[in-house]
Amino acid sequence: MVTFNINGKKVQGQEGWTILEAARRHGIDIPTLCHHEALEPYGACRLCVVEVEDGRRSQVEISCKCSIKNGITVRTDTDRVNVVRHRRLLQLLDERPGWDKLQELAKAYGIPPSWSWWRSPCPSPYW
Repeated sequence: MVTFNINGKKVQGQEGWTILEAARRHGIDIPTLCHHEALEPYGACRLCVVEVEDGRRSQVEISCKCSIKNGITVRTDTDRVNVVRHRRLLQLLDERPGWDKLQELAKAYGIPPSWSWWRSPCPSPYW
């Protein structure tokens, strides 16, 4: 068993579990669009980022690809994490502005539904 801390709560998980897997098993929600149990994790959406501290430093990691380790501290809702998710949502909205799931997440991160208003069908004068 691996023992670590997530959002101030001491939890345990099996060796080889990812942070996303462990969080879900403990009822902690981490947003993700690309993760599915039938597929190998590949971190395409980058929304499942969390902040991981290992005693030496703290860094933002993709939770679907990062394995749990003894003694780490994971935080799922920090300023750093929210900035990364917000920026990534803006990028994803450029690609798929009408996707309902994406609009839901955008709303949760304070991005107005009219984010893609500037994407005009008119050709650019710079082309």
